[in-house]
Amino acid sequence: MHDGRSPRRALARLARPGVRIVALALLAQLPACRTSPPTVRLEEPEPVTAASASRATPPEAISDVLSSLERTMQARPAGLAYLLATADAPEPDRSASAEEKGRFYSDRGRAARRLGRFSHALADMTEAARHLAPHTDIDERTTPFFSNLGMAIQRDLAETLAASGNHREALAQYRRTIQSVPPDQRG
Repeated sequence: MHDGRSPRRALARLARPGVRIVALALLAQLPACRTSPPTVRLEEPEPVTAASASRATPPEAISDVLSSLERTMQARPAGLAYLLATADAPEPDRSASAEEKGRFYSDRGRAARRLGRFSHALADMTEAARHLAPHTDIDERTTPFFSNLGMAIQRDLAETLAASGNHREALAQYRRTIQSVPPDQRG
């Protein structure tokens, strides 16, 4: 193939007319290909200063993560107090309506999830879902507009499952929730 002629001409003669354009385009890219590894320039490391030392570094242990969360929660004591009070609230009265029980368990489950108490949150969200079906149209206090509290509870249950690491069950819960919506009301 190398008879003193350029490889580009030899390839052009061998290729069919429809393939010549593609072959020429590929050959045009050959000079851009390198056979030797690229040169790596080493720079002097940045000196450690107070500003660079204060950059966030990934936590090394779970205790580092927990202390960071604790510092964050201590910065907002009213929010932490509210979450703790809500998550640790005693069971509702037996005479409470299904709506009241559903709201109570939903609120308590949301607070427990925000505190990282996933087993507690799952139990409460499951109980809330038992009291309020997905199609229960009740004004949800957490939004400024009318919302379906039953659907919100189902969604929160799925989100709690996902947050606790049970993604397969969370996906199944999302599917059950979607299927519970009548076809004429789906968006």
